[in-house]
Amino acid sequence: MGEKPFLESNTPTPILKKLESLGNIYRQRDRADERQVSVRLPLAGDDLLATDDSSGLIKATGLGEEFPAVQRTVAPLRDKLLQASQSPK
Repeated sequence: MGEKPFLESNTPTPILKKLESLGNIYRQRDRADERQVSVRLPLAGDDLLATDDSSGLIKATGLGEEFPAVQRTVAPLRDKLLQASQSPK
């Protein structure tokens, strides 16, 4: 989950915990390898994806009014890092 946006393995954890506490996802550790966590959407998560605007996503992240600024900063950074990773060296 953190691979494409180049996140450290511990970065998505607080976001996933918040989404789980809101009932938007379920998390389950792999019994064979407890480092692996499966994430799935319950009905509430499907409803969040079906929302036409980003208000549900903003609420789920807990960022409130900060969400647009974070999105404007992170999205171009992600795109540049992805482009750099795909360029021949």
